[in-house]
Amino acid sequence: MKISMSHLPSSIAFTALLSGLALHVQAAEQSVSYFNGEENRTMSVTSASFTPTHPECCTPKAPKGPFIVPEPKVVTPPPAPAPEPVIQKEGDSDGDKVLDSKDECPNTPKGYKVDTKGCPRSVTLHLNFASGSSILPESADKDITALTEFMNENTAAIITIIGHTDSTGKKAKNQVLSEDRAKALGARLVHNGIAPERIKTSGKGLSEPIASNKKPAGRAQNRRIEIQIR
Repeated sequence: MKISMSHLPSSIAFTALLSGLALHVQAAEQSVSYFNGEENRTMSVTSASFTPTHPECCTPKAPKGPFIVPEPKVVTPPPAPAPEPVIQKEGDSDGDKVLDSKDECPNTPKGYKVDTKGCPRSVTLHLNFASGSSILPESADKDITALTEFMNENTAAIITIIGHTDSTGKKAKNQVLSEDRAKALGARLVHNGIAPERIKTSGKGLSEPIASNKKPAGRAQNRRIEIQIR
């Protein structure tokens, strides 16, 4: 026979309730014994197998259309930054504070004062003359050699040699002494091969000190030769 859900065994009823589905039931009758609390009874029941009427709710859905595997995204790294340009500093080969690119006299001896083109204007040589003497000391050889080389490298240069003295002795004597010191250097340059017409000499005596004559060190500085270059 057919029975309602209320007459089904609890396991079957519970399963049906959980599914919440309409059932297609295929019945098979069988005899079931049970105790109702007072006596044993036997009843005929129909067991049923069922399938959902809408199985698509319980089975995985096949993907619609062709399944396309996306290509992996290729990430291109940013380009490496360009190296910073190397800025080479301009040199000053002769140390006259005029860059080589602007220096028209690139081999100026050390200590020479130069113009904006790097060409010497003047130089002061402290030749350590002995007091009252116009003899060139041996210690002056290095400065005289540098001056000779400059004159040879700058063949158009003309120089004026100006001698100076300290305040020791009379003014007139110091004037002559300063002129003799300038002539002594001029003669050495001519001896070294410099044309005499490129050299002029004069003296200022004790009139233009650059240091105090009160101390020996100051007087030694005043016994000097200045060279003007043009």
